Amino acid sequence: MPYPTFNALLFYQPPGSVHRPTIISENEILCGASFKTEYRFNRLKQLEAPIGTYDIAPLLAQIPAAQYPELVVVRADATRLNFPTNLNLLKCPKLLIVGDTQHLETPIRTLTDYAVQEGFDFVMSDHKRQHLHFFKEAGCKNVFWLPGFNVYPHPQPPCPNPEYPVSFVGQIGPRHPYRYYILDEMTAWGIPLETFSGSQEKAAEVYAKSQINLNVSLNGDLNMRVFEVLSSGGFLLTDKLKPEAGLETLFEVGKHLDTYDSKADLYQKIQYYLNHPELTQQIAKEGCNLFWQQHQPEQKVQQLLDHLQGRFLPSFYHADADLRSQFVTSQNTGDRHQHIAFYEYIQEQHRQIPKLNLIIWGDCDPRWIADVVDLSRLEIYLISPDGKTTSPPPLIQDCQLGDRIEYLAPSDIAQHPQFRELSIDNLSHQTILVVDIQQFKTGQLIPLLKSVLAHTLVLTCPQGFPSPEELECLNQELFKYYFFQISFDPLAYRLNVITQFNPSFQSLLDIVSNYQKNPGDRQALYLVRQLRKAVTQQWLNIAYSELPDQIDGQLGDLHSALLDSPLRQDTLDEDDRRFFEKLKQLFSPKTPESRLSQAFLAATLYGYPHQFPVPYHDLPFPGWLNEFLLTYVLSTPRIFQDSGDTEAYHHHLENWLSYLHQNILNHPNSPSWQAVNEVFAERVNCTPLYFSQRSPLRLQKKRAELLEQILYQQRSPLSYKFPPRPPRTKIRLGVLANNYRDNPQTHYNLACIKDLDRNQFEIYLYSLQITKDAYENYCWNYADEVVPLGHLNLLQRVHTIRSDDLDILLIGSNLVTRSSPLTFLCSYRLARHQITNLSCLTTTGMRHIDGYIAGTLTANHPIDHSETLLTLEGSGLCFDLPQDKPELTIKIERSQWHLPENTTVFISAAHFRTLHPEVRQTWAKLLAETPNSILVLHPFGDDWRPHPELEMPFFRQMQQVLQQHQVALKRLLFVKSLPSSSDLHYLLQQADIYLDSFPHSQASSVLHPLQLSLPLVTLETKQRPLCQGAALLRELGLDDLVTQTPEAYRQLAQKLAENPNLRQQTQQQLQDKMATSPPFLNSQQFAQNLSHLYQNLL
Repeated sequence: MPYPTFNALLFYQPPGSVHRPTIISENEILCGASFKTEYRFNRLKQLEAPIGTYDIAPLLAQIPAAQYPELVVVRADATRLNFPTNLNLLKCPKLLIVGDTQHLETPIRTLTDYAVQEGFDFVMSDHKRQHLHFFKEAGCKNVFWLPGFNVYPHPQPPCPNPEYPVSFVGQIGPRHPYRYYILDEMTAWGIPLETFSGSQEKAAEVYAKSQINLNVSLNGDLNMRVFEVLSSGGFLLTDKLKPEAGLETLFEVGKHLDTYDSKADLYQKIQYYLNHPELTQQIAKEGCNLFWQQHQPEQKVQQLLDHLQGRFLPSFYHADADLRSQFVTSQNTGDRHQHIAFYEYIQEQHRQIPKLNLIIWGDCDPRWIADVVDLSRLEIYLISPDGKTTSPPPLIQDCQLGDRIEYLAPSDIAQHPQFRELSIDNLSHQTILVVDIQQFKTGQLIPLLKSVLAHTLVLTCPQGFPSPEELECLNQELFKYYFFQISFDPLAYRLNVITQFNPSFQSLLDIVSNYQKNPGDRQALYLVRQLRKAVTQQWLNIAYSELPDQIDGQLGDLHSALLDSPLRQDTLDEDDRRFFEKLKQLFSPKTPESRLSQAFLAATLYGYPHQFPVPYHDLPFPGWLNEFLLTYVLSTPRIFQDSGDTEAYHHHLENWLSYLHQNILNHPNSPSWQAVNEVFAERVNCTPLYFSQRSPLRLQKKRAELLEQILYQQRSPLSYKFPPRPPRTKIRLGVLANNYRDNPQTHYNLACIKDLDRNQFEIYLYSLQITKDAYENYCWNYADEVVPLGHLNLLQRVHTIRSDDLDILLIGSNLVTRSSPLTFLCSYRLARHQITNLSCLTTTGMRHIDGYIAGTLTANHPIDHSETLLTLEGSGLCFDLPQDKPELTIKIERSQWHLPENTTVFISAAHFRTLHPEVRQTWAKLLAETPNSILVLHPFGDDWRPHPELEMPFFRQMQQVLQQHQVALKRLLFVKSLPSSSDLHYLLQQADIYLDSFPHSQASSVLHPLQLSLPLVTLETKQRPLCQGAALLRELGLDDLVTQTPEAYRQLAQKLAENPNLRQQTQQQLQDKMATSPPFLNSQQFAQNLSHLYQNLL
């Protein structure tokens, strides 16, 4: 049966990004974000459209008059990626094909509102039959079901000898928790299950070659896999659905396919069919024949056209076949939204939890009951509080749904087998209790919760939503029993799922632990947020006299667990943000002294010290809070959240350090102030200074003096007078580093010594950590003496280095961020000349560091240094990179991303610590201004200490800023840490443009794209030691790739994205420059420059 040839315009979002070559008509135009504008045989075939909501007027202007549409089709779903508007411009029938409405946020409200707004003439679903009654209720016309309309079959030859006993083809991820649960259980029970993913052609081949094909729907819905398996000639074993879904209307169970209703039933049926292969082949043949007789695409298209032209469509295809379409009504949009919100909430719980009980206590809106009966794994119980037998509400009787509900008296619950099962397995089988909020007002809610084992509480509000004061009172009371609010619409609370009612204190700690172990689990994030809010409210409500006992008790332990988690680094939802602003008002210099400590403790769980404009050291805190206060004010975020945070943190740290410096040095004999100094040394972290544009000199000098004070208290002689230099011919040069592992710091250190003339230099290498690996041994080859220090105490290390009578000691590790053992060691005079270099990105402020080596392109003004500034021409950087490249272990291909042609791929391997809010904002604006582009990030490389617990918080921060700029989240790809530089280089080769971080640009990150001649964009600021990427480019003579402002940075990146010729030209320039041994890779020239500098020191 051929396809028709009328003009059709399809605003189309392909299901699964794949569609048939012809969907409705040979003369159709496909319009959407997945299509590039294309003409074939002088006819427009495809038209590119924006992502999301867009006006069709500019697109209509591009359509030739001869192709003006006779039918317009929009396929849209709850992802909101394809919402064309202004459809009234078209004077032809308009059809909405409704895609997924069984998951994501407010899916049904979104699609019904869109359908009403655009006034479609017809509304069709090809697989979510159970939701069509919502469209009828919204007032949509001609609502119908045409199952399998979008299927793209790939017929296969019969396979009499299946290759796979049991298979599943499809996604098994976070959006499919029930699917994961079922398949994992089957594997654990020994089922020979193989899982696959890939193209539809590959899937069809697997279906045909499998004795049993499993289907586990996302959320109790008739999915496309049913049709795909049958069309391929495979035997299908799928989850049993409710009648509203329509599965058993189309297919006969046991003849065309089979179903299962639990994991135990599935296991038994798999075993049965594995032992009866002839039966699976018979059923598969019947199912395949039925598909090709009744469901092939050309037939579906003809049925659609017949219906659009008023001809007969079988009655069960009409929405009215579901009696809810006839009897469920609403007064207005708000009324409709209210009961749909309840359904969407229960539907989402159903998606996540394998088996659900819904207890409705007393009266509730009967539409709530009518809506949820179509959820396949939900059991509904209607409880009459007075113990009398309950009859179905009239609406339920009209819809003929009374037999889908079990009616119980309160006394029946304790003996009911469904609820006894909960005490055994409350992770996969849970109960939702629905009750009128009036029960709380009359004091009956808490006794009810004690008698009914419920994991989730939903409160109905027939008299209107509670006031903010009532809601706060309700939240505080429910928190006493560990119920946390998780939804406003409907008003819902959740008990920690790992325990039963009124759990132990340990279970609350487990909420924090579960979040840390599963940071990507949104439910875990939601629970820990609610726990934080509850603890915060507890602090605010506790009397001042009770605080000391509480902070030393379980509440204090819970508070500390929350502080130690990455929660403060995570995004704030709107509710949390409002609450945070409220806390800022509560915790301020104007706070009464009697409430100050409570407000402070509450505030600490939401923000870092720089986020509150409070002079901490001037406030009248009680003495018992001092230790907690000091620890908090020295805490440092690893992910800054808002623009301006880095400067605010610098200001905060400088003020606090000035206060400590004055008091500690003015009270050298005070045990308490010296104890404060030791806490300061342990806790202070100056890494954020790397992202600030303020001079760090004053701060670093005071920090160094405080560290010296600790050593003075130990009666340690910091100063030392070396005897006159002996008349030896060689300069004795030492290099002191934490270690000599294979990393960028060591590559830099090695370049400082490798090619020095050994007739002029005698080289000593000092290491605090000995690893005994191959690269460390390689470094030792370039030393006259190797001196391990790790087994010695501090004074022994000092004595060892001094006794070597060095002329120059080069500090080859970072001294300026944390108070490491190396930092304390370098507080001593160790050599005649102690110098450092760009290993420290700010001045050290240390009395015994005499010189600071930088390049003319990376040096700050001498006034910003406590050391003498020693400059080399150029960047002052050089790296001796390993010649043997590691083996390629992971190949990430651009083709795996399924990008439209001509997509620009921006990429960055900058570490997440360097990607502060201004960088994230700049990148989001760039993506918004460059529509046909994506951003790939590899932000957790191994140059810094790994922080796996921060991966998801950082990713959510990135997603949040993209959303602020209305950039689709799918345009951000996040690559976890790759094992080797070869893997990283292979990834970078898939990209078009490299984006450098700013103001802190690491040379070690920029070297990778430079080695590949990948065009890159960098930004230069006044803190030149931080701008290493810009320095390397200037050293290559490629000043055009260096920008001065975020705006210029975006413009250059966009220019490169839009001009492939410019990219190619830039790539060639980079290739030519890198082929000539650039200064930052020329260790011989670097050694000559350093040699002159060292000789001038003596």
